[in-house]
Amino acid sequence: MFFRREHVLRSRNVHPRGSTSPDSASNSFVSLGPSDAHSDAAQTTVPLIDLQPVLPKSPCLLSGAGVYHRGEPHSAGFVALRLFTLDLSTYFDG
Repeated sequence: MFFRREHVLRSRNVHPRGSTSPDSASNSFVSLGPSDAHSDAAQTTVPLIDLQPVLPKSPCLLSGAGVYHRGEPHSAGFVALRLFTLDLSTYFDG
């Protein structure tokens, strides 16, 4: 049987104070919910969604796509897209 664990948000504050970094593990999920009642009266759904374009550095084959959570200790963070490229070196004798 396959189980996933919830990535619990450390804070529900909307505004990040610094740079965010990936902090979720494989096979985890993030629940959407209201923001902190004290910071913005719980009127925003968090974590926010990062809609920056996600592209490989050069044209290549993709082996998969996924989502991950980026955050910091005092912010609900962002859910962002991630691409996985195919490593062609495993198909050639070297």
